Amino acid sequence: VLIAEAGITMVVVSKEPSMNVAAISAPGNKTYFARVGDELFDAVVKEIQMQTVRFTIKSGGERTTREVVRRVGVASGENK
Repeated sequence: VLIAEAGITMVVVSKEPSMNVAAISAPGNKTYFARVGDELFDAVVKEIQMQTVRFTIKSGGERTTREVVRRVGVASGENK
C-alpha cells in the first residue's frame, strides 16, 4: 500500500516498544498490521506511539528521506 492511500485505524501499545502494532487501512477494504521496521510500498514504519505512527518515506532513487506522521483515525489526505 502507498503511504498516500494508508490510514491508521488503530494502535496497540505495550510496555515493550517492539511489541507495538498499528492497524493500517488500505484501498479495497483491506487492513494490514505493522510493527516498527515493516515496509509499505514507499515507506517504512519508524515509530508507533499511542496516537501516532511515524513513517520514513523512501525517495525514488535518491538518498534523501523524509518523515510523515499519521494520527489514528485521520483519513489519508486529511491534514494531520
